[in-house]
Formats: sequence, C-alpha cells, structure tokens
Amino acid sequence: MRVPIVFLTLALTGCIASEAFPTIIDNRSKHPITVRYHHEDYPSWSATWTIPSNEAQSFARDHWVQDIVSIQIQDGKKLITLGALEMQTVRSACNNSLLGRRLKLAGDYYVIYSGNGRWTATSQTPSGLYDRLNKSLE
Repeated sequence: MRVPIVFLTLALTGCIASEAFPTIIDNRSKHPITVRYHHEDYPSWSATWTIPSNEAQSFARDHWVQDIVSIQIQDGKKLITLGALEMQTVRSACNNSLLGRRLKLAGDYYVIYSGNGRWTATSQTPSGLYDRLNKSLE
C-alpha cells in the first residue's frame, strides 16, 4: 500500500512539532532552592518556584537557553544570578541551531545546581534525571 506524500509529511510534522520543555534545572543541593528566569520575549521575569532537594524542574514550553537572558537561583540567603557572561557559558555548553529548536530536533539542556553557588551546564542528560524530574507535580 502506498502512502500519499502529503499524509507522510503531515505525520512527520506532527511528530516533530510536539511540545518541548527543553531547559531544566536539576537541584543537586541538600536543600530546596527557588528559581526564576527572564526570557527575551517577555518584559518581566517568570514566576518564582521552588525546586526541592534532589528534584528537577523544566522551564516553560519552548523556552530554550539561547532565548533566556538571565536565571536567578535563591539558595537560602544567597542569590545566584546567571547573567550575560554566565549565560554565554550555558549557551556554549548547550549549542544548537535555530532551525533545530524550531523543529524540536534539538536536545534538552540542563543547569545542574550543586549548592553553595556552584552550577554547571550540559546538554548530556544527567544520570537519574527522569526519576527526579517534576516529582513535585505528581
């Protein structure tokens, strides 16, 4: 049976255009943190939310690190701001093309917060992430 090319194209587009929650904060510290971020398309910061210890949360749908201006992490009384310089580091660790992001072919990006102001960024999925991702939403 032959499948019409239009049907195949629409099916593939539907698969590719699925929802993406590509930017994830992984809290590896020993206590909860609060997080908010500023996306270039919005005049205000996101709402602030709490990520419990040893859990991870994703940013809003289609909010890629390349479009994030700044991230703030409140760790107790300490406020860590990933501003322009730090976001360059995050973007270089999580580099991809605009086309890849728009077609949802680009991978997820992870900012791993280890506590006491220490963080790293990677495009490699942290071990055990899916056990910790969005646990508080269940």
